[in-house]
Amino acid sequence: MKKARAREALTILKRAGRRMTRVRRATVAALSSGRPLSAAELLRRLARALPTVHKTTVYRELSALSGEGVVQEVRFGDGAARYELKGGHHHHVVCERCGDVADVEIPESFESPARVSAGRSGFSVTRHALEFFGLCRECRA
Repeated sequence: MKKARAREALTILKRAGRRMTRVRRATVAALSSGRPLSAAELLRRLARALPTVHKTTVYRELSALSGEGVVQEVRFGDGAARYELKGGHHHHVVCERCGDVADVEIPESFESPARVSAGRSGFSVTRHALEFFGLCRECRA
């Protein structure tokens, strides 16, 4: 699923006439890791393969990818912005101690009552966010 999201993102960018630079390809690959990354985390990952990449380039790339609709920003109440590829309905589990984040898929049957309840109150739900907070395996040990 994660690689499919990366392929889909690259296809969207190509159709939009965007150049497929090494930084752009590496950014999309890093963001398909299965967990949202902060700009600093993304920079560290990119620097392994592209040692000369600059943080300004990373921020510019995130902005361009967001503008093309392939990347979304997520926040978990800690003030940090994280980024992930759009696509594939999912939610997150967040470690309250170390800040680690992982994707989780929730069955539609779990989310359906919330949408029905919102509809009963007169709301037309256009999007939602659902995160779970706790301690990861390493922090529990």
